[in-house]
Amino acid sequence: MVYMKKTTYLIIFCCFTLNSININALPLIPALNTPPSNEVLPGKIIWADIFTADVNETINFYTKVFGWTVEEFELNNDNFYLLMNMGKPVAGVIPRLAVNNISNKAVWVNHLSTPDINQAIKKATELGAEVIFSPNQFGKRGIDSIISDPLGGLIGMLKSDSGDPKDNEPVIGDWVWAQLFSSNVEKAAKFYSSVFDYTIQQASELNIKDTFFLMSANKARAGLAPLPTDIKPRDRWVGFIRVNNINQILDRSKAEGARVIFPPQQAVFNGQIAIIADPSGALLGLLSKTDSE
Repeated sequence: MVYMKKTTYLIIFCCFTLNSININALPLIPALNTPPSNEVLPGKIIWADIFTADVNETINFYTKVFGWTVEEFELNNDNFYLLMNMGKPVAGVIPRLAVNNISNKAVWVNHLSTPDINQAIKKATELGAEVIFSPNQFGKRGIDSIISDPLGGLIGMLKSDSGDPKDNEPVIGDWVWAQLFSSNVEKAAKFYSSVFDYTIQQASELNIKDTFFLMSANKARAGLAPLPTDIKPRDRWVGFIRVNNINQILDRSKAEGARVIFPPQQAVFNGQIAIIADPSGALLGLLSKTDSE
């Protein structure tokens, strides 16, 4: 398996990439919702960006595998790309420089709905988190920030200017779930409950040992599970895309250079899940609702 080796590397590349973008050009980035949703759903995963050293490879993979389209925005000497699912923004693609002797060239960063980012950062840093990208206004999208939690997990925070996406059933090709894999589940639970006001609930219905839900307003917003023992001890968030047929997507992904990290062996959420590493090494989850879909 190929993974990012050090939290410091992640901090360096995110800081370099985001700080190199001319913030004055960012009004070109559209709102998260059109029309505005007028809803605020704290703790919900509402956005994701992939930071990549090879933009063309990344765009080629996700458009071919998931049928997403891409739109490009000029940022002076930089470019910002939006991946679109059925005409709606689903993720951002942010260029970054390659780093010598690092096998992973890309990483996904999920973003939580965070009504008060400054307060969240204050709590997070008191508990040992590091601020990778300080809060900034990103065009019409809203205020965005990224931190590394005390165990090395990268997580973004977003206060959307157009409200949060409503809790509708995700369509094929949209984000459907997120899971934090942690080397210290107890410490991670304490951090995320303190910073983002989650309540922690045993995921007993999944029948998987030491797996929990991160709950907000009585709704499961993400999962928390032990990091597999064969993976280097840095926590990592993995976002899951809803797919129609998980085996077809896996075949298509492998044909485009991805590797299967966790094959779809266990039924979860009335369907199956799998995890892949895209050609640049970024981890991504797949979730199909039923085997027959």
